[in-house]
Amino acid sequence: PSTISGYLILPIPLPSIPSVPPATHYLYVRRHQPKLPTVDDDRSLFVVNVPADSTESHFRKLFNAIGGGRVEGVRFEGEKEAGGKGEKKRKRDEEEEEEEGERDLPSVWEREVRRSGATAVVVFVDKASCEMSLKKVGKISGKVEKVGWVWGENVGGPELGFSRYLTHHALTFPSPTTLQPRIDAYISHFTRLETLRAAALARMRGQVDEDGFTVVVRGGRSAPAKMEEARAVLEKKRKEDEERRKGNLGFYRFQRREDKKEEMRRLVERFEGDRRKVEDRKGRGKFR
Repeated sequence: PSTISGYLILPIPLPSIPSVPPATHYLYVRRHQPKLPTVDDDRSLFVVNVPADSTESHFRKLFNAIGGGRVEGVRFEGEKEAGGKGEKKRKRDEEEEEEEGERDLPSVWEREVRRSGATAVVVFVDKASCEMSLKKVGKISGKVEKVGWVWGENVGGPELGFSRYLTHHALTFPSPTTLQPRIDAYISHFTRLETLRAAALARMRGQVDEDGFTVVVRGGRSAPAKMEEARAVLEKKRKEDEERRKGNLGFYRFQRREDKKEEMRRLVERFEGDRRKVEDRKGRGKFR
């Protein structure tokens, strides 16, 4: 059959391998009709069952081989779509993440692999190109020999197979010489954002809004001031601990009691000594 459930069947010959017989992969194509319309729907085709190694270059080559229109881009399943109602919100979120200094980690895969039965939206440069491509697909639907192009032929890009996993390992565990500049750049960026945030909070502190209320800024004083204050407190406590250990100030109660008893004993001994001196002088007639 040339169609199934409203989809045109587009057979694609796969590259031949000596160990297996020739194989054909089937794409299912129709107009793009999403539940939430977008501005690109009238120049887009919806494709089901894209090969696992599909890239934008593959679809450019495919539609060029069958005499279709010029492809502007391809959105594969799972990728973020541009436009639509949520675009403004996404942009706001991205701007907030930019301000917070958050960055997406670099990809550790040089090339994506599609899941079995995955879908894609092929966007053409204009509506006429889309109509022409759909018409060409309809003419060759179900006829392998009319495609005239083997999937992946003359398509460049990162290699798959064992090379893909070697590259993945190298990207997952970068060398220190590669990693250190990224770390330095991140720390510099984070420090700059913290400085800007502290300056913004300092400007806002104590301001009065249009209703006459004083603006309360979360966080109190700036982070550098807090750090200096904390260091001063820790240094003071450290010195006190050292003096207490060296001076043996008698922290416990029984030690204080013993110190008081010793002091009273010395006072009594001094008093008795003075009293004996006075009596001795009286006996020798030195006091009148």
